[in-house]
Amino acid sequence: MTGAIVAVAGDFHINSTTALCPPYFDLDDGGSYRASKQQRWIYKQFCAYWDSVKAARAIHGYPVVAILNGELADDLNHRSTQLITKNPDDMLRLSVATLAPMLEVADHIICLRGTEAHAGVSSHIDEAIARDIDAIPDEDDHHARWLFRGEIAGVTFHVCHHPAMGHARAWTRGGDANRKAAQVIFEYVEMGVQPPALAIFGHTHKPVDSGDNFSTRVIVLPSWQLSNAFGHKLGGGWLPIGAAYFVCKDGEYEVHKRFTRWPIKSWKATKLDLVTTN
Repeated sequence: MTGAIVAVAGDFHINSTTALCPPYFDLDDGGSYRASKQQRWIYKQFCAYWDSVKAARAIHGYPVVAILNGELADDLNHRSTQLITKNPDDMLRLSVATLAPMLEVADHIICLRGTEAHAGVSSHIDEAIARDIDAIPDEDDHHARWLFRGEIAGVTFHVCHHPAMGHARAWTRGGDANRKAAQVIFEYVEMGVQPPALAIFGHTHKPVDSGDNFSTRVIVLPSWQLSNAFGHKLGGGWLPIGAAYFVCKDGEYEVHKRFTRWPIKSWKATKLDLVTTN
């Protein structure tokens, strides 16, 4: 393989009422779920992302390697009402239906496991979905893995869901990415292994990029979920959604990010009946 389009996306949270979902879905009990206005917007951005990956494949003629970085679906083991269904079969069918735009584009699929609070014990939901969509298994025949370390078109990738870097404040986020890049480089050197060119993470829903500050570039990708009740409690209501893809050839790569924010309307006067009292 001389070249490849490596499309990395994660934190889909399919089955959450604030996350990625197709416009309609038929449930097992005969009812149906209609996506909210926000969910329809997220799905539109998701389709547009995979359209951009498809366009890159047409331009370069390279195969597409899709890396799905955990939390493909959400069973949200916290106390919450913000789920579409608790039926495991519904969750699996809903996830596969939602991922259809990716399945139409990807030539190869690699899946990772996310947080147990969302993907179940040992992230079994991620494993079930990965197995259903024929993701490439690891050496232990797991279709969803905790870590992917591999070379694609000469570019070395280190991809896992958890960055172990906390929820950085907006004004210190770049420093967090630099700190993670230094950590990754140190760990690889300590093991006597060449550090990767790219280390990609998710989980925090807050995109950061160390850029060219180190030999290893750390990128933390956003999610495909707008803030739920728990996120609002933490004050996380303004985060972008999206993913990135990498055009790789002979050890070199180009980064293409497609991040989008929920459109906020301009300020307008609030009409109030103001009563003056003496």
